[in-house]
Amino acid sequence: MAEMTTVEVLKRDAYCFCGPLKDFIAYLQETMRNIPEEYRDAARIEFDASTYYDSIEQTVSVSFARPSTPEESNQRETEFELRRAEERDRLERRLAALMKPRRRD
Repeated sequence: MAEMTTVEVLKRDAYCFCGPLKDFIAYLQETMRNIPEEYRDAARIEFDASTYYDSIEQTVSVSFARPSTPEESNQRETEFELRRAEERDRLERRLAALMKPRRRD
């Protein structure tokens, strides 16, 4: 199976959509037209709410998945290798600190 990339075509604060329902539907239809036709049937809409102290942030996002380009796959692999090297370095430093003889006063 081909590696897939999720493309986010819309992410907006939900308060931007307060008003007539027909306006929201028209906006979603325009967003749908920005998605390549072969991926429209699998496009997803998500509504999310997060709380921060005394406020609530509500977002609406629309995305679709498509096969990754070779460049995206290479970038993903490079980022993975960098994270793995950073983790290995961190663990080696930690192990060296644990192996270091302790001073007795």
